[in-house]
Amino acid sequence: MTGSIPQEVALLAQMGLDPKEVLATASTWPRQFLGAPATADIVTYRHDPRQLAHPAAVVAGGIRLR
Repeated sequence: MTGSIPQEVALLAQMGLDPKEVLATASTWPRQFLGAPATADIVTYRHDPRQLAHPAAVVAGGIRLR
């Protein structure tokens, strides 16, 4: 399956995957698979965090990107 991460995550939730596992598929699992180090990255949302396509702020490696 290819497409946007928000769409893929929404499909996983619709298929009944536990919400914590759904978020892990778009965050910790890929990092672990690639062997990337854990950093203090964060994404915040103004209202509903299930709307992954519309983050309010994105911080990666301590630098605010959005």
